[in-house]
Amino acid sequence: MRNVFKVLISSCLVLGLNTAWADKIEVALAKNLGDTANSNYCIDMPGGQEKADPTRDLRAYTCYTDQGFVGFDHAMDSEAIAKGQFHMTGFDVCMQAKGSAMGSAIAAKDCDESNALQNFNLQADMTIRLASENKLCLTVGDEVSYGRHGPGGHEIRAITLQSCSEDRASHQQWVLRDSVE
Repeated sequence: MRNVFKVLISSCLVLGLNTAWADKIEVALAKNLGDTANSNYCIDMPGGQEKADPTRDLRAYTCYTDQGFVGFDHAMDSEAIAKGQFHMTGFDVCMQAKGSAMGSAIAAKDCDESNALQNFNLQADMTIRLASENKLCLTVGDEVSYGRHGPGGHEIRAITLQSCSEDRASHQQWVLRDSVE
């Protein structure tokens, strides 16, 4: 049932339907990549909840399933996503590519709808693409590091723009959800 909900929200956003009922959501990688049961990755701000640091690059961090709600440093506005901007509500910043070339990191910056590096499209194939470079997808890296509790705790991976590829679908397909599993 939860997977149906994820696909429904993604479909609503891609089609531009009203998703006001899903105000604050998290953007999570669709596939579990890690070795632990809690290895779904969310777009995250380094630090932790209200103490996160919006000046550092965004990353993929294992979602907070142990908390049962969308984390402060993960929360995004579903209506803004439907319009192409990934607004992180807790810090009032938006996801921004640090460039429009393959390998560009992703940062959090003051929201500016006119900034092409903040305009992303959630596609029907579940990829998030930079609108100005539609062949570049938001991609979770292969290398794993660990949070303060070390191996067995939360996992961290880089997020960069990479060429969209079916071979990398497990690292490039995203879902939107209003609570964690």
